[in-house]
Amino acid sequence: MRKKLIVLSLAVLMSALSVFSGCAKPFTVTFDGNGGEYVSGQQIQTVTKSSELVPPVYTRTGYTLVAWSEILSELKADATAKALWRANTYTLTYQQGAEYTLSATSKQVVYDQLVGELPEPVYTDDTHYFDCWRIVAPGTSYDGLKVSASDTWQIDSDVTLVPTFTFSHYKITYKGMDGAKLDGENPNRYDETTGDITLINPTKDGYKFLGWSVSGQTGLLDTVVIPAGSTGNKTFTANWEKYDYTVNFVVSDVVYGKKITMLYNGSAANFTRWIDEGESFGENMPTLTFKEGDELAYRFGGWYVYGLNNVKVPFNASTVFNADLMGVNDSITVYVDVAPLYTKPYA
Repeated sequence: MRKKLIVLSLAVLMSALSVFSGCAKPFTVTFDGNGGEYVSGQQIQTVTKSSELVPPVYTRTGYTLVAWSEILSELKADATAKALWRANTYTLTYQQGAEYTLSATSKQVVYDQLVGELPEPVYTDDTHYFDCWRIVAPGTSYDGLKVSASDTWQIDSDVTLVPTFTFSHYKITYKGMDGAKLDGENPNRYDETTGDITLINPTKDGYKFLGWSVSGQTGLLDTVVIPAGSTGNKTFTANWEKYDYTVNFVVSDVVYGKKITMLYNGSAANFTRWIDEGESFGENMPTLTFKEGDELAYRFGGWYVYGLNNVKVPFNASTVFNADLMGVNDSITVYVDVAPLYTKPYA
């Protein structure tokens, strides 16, 4: 009886050991950095239960380890667990400046992906054109590095980008030119290779040009020259004084019932001139010509104005403009006198 009891006890013990041995069977897990750099810990671990696993440490520039390819807490057999990485996102901040404008302040980029579209700053006074974006990061290996939309981002950091510009030209600005005319064109830009520039003085109906005032200088200049080799933006202001009187010239007359129109500078239109108190036209008195053929029948008889009682008063280059002539008016009409060469008009 005692022998049977001992045999039975051994059988129970062996069965228990067999069950225990089946639950605690060792297994091996191999950790794979999957592109990451090994730092510390055991890369191959043999354990009897998953709670004994301690993942080794890996690092990867521009990435964050977010998980393993195997659920470690559920492992019960040999396996290889690969690191799963997520590319980091970084912020590119655009440096602002008073001399240019930007349509954005920053953008996000993802490591190992294309930078993508970048804004193009516009220089405020149009004297420079945009060249490229560069990184501002003193003390780093990438300080000053050029960044473009087609680049693959491989800097493990947020950065500031500064725009760089290339000089194009200096700007010439004109003020006081509302209503003014130019016999030609004054340039609005120049550079150090441009030759001497002499400004054309403007004219303005009803006003006398007094001269140019120059930014940073006193007095007026009748002639302005920008010498070759000059630098810097320039600003010129046209200064005017209103004439005292307006003179309207009528170039048609009626001779023997026929309207005869003379030409001024090739035009048959009436025209207007301006003059100041106490002055006369002198050598600037307008000169008329006849239309082709009219000179055979008519002659220029001079100019006249209507005085008191609608009486014709001769008007010529030496006529002085004053209160005696103008009265209280600030404008006057001057008429051409066309005289016939014959008793009857030439036919």
